[in-house]
Amino acid sequence: MVEFVQRVRRFLVLPDDTPVALTAEPKIDGLSCSLRYEKGRWVLAATRGDGQIGEDVTANIRTLGDVPERLEGDAPAVFEIRGEVVYEQGGFRRPECAPGRERRQGLRNPRNSAAGSLRQIDPEVTRARPLRFLAHGWGEARRCRPRPRPA
Repeated sequence: MVEFVQRVRRFLVLPDDTPVALTAEPKIDGLSCSLRYEKGRWVLAATRGDGQIGEDVTANIRTLGDVPERLEGDAPAVFEIRGEVVYEQGGFRRPECAPGRERRQGLRNPRNSAAGSLRQIDPEVTRARPLRFLAHGWGEARRCRPRPRPA
């Protein structure tokens, strides 16, 4: 850390005694996913993909059970919720959570296993795995334009 802070100071051309504030937060290691709601109704779940085009995983996300079909209250007309799909704590180590060959060989790591679970053709395979959606932010949030008032 000391060397890192020294490099930061050199890069920013700061004196050696200038304090440098750092922050840290826990890493959620899952598969990035966005949920799109229109007029309060959930219409799409997609992976981040290459940053421009993601994969539609709506059918498999519907099996998770912790993603609401509708938003309550005064939600924007278009609202994108961003988060991670992760294995429940302890679920990754339970052999019954892995089907077939994976059960015999073991799952490789939680992130890749969550990603593979969402890419299953059969949503029932996804349903059998202890996955959760953890929201951490939002993307697009847009209200409808007000309707013109009659003259």
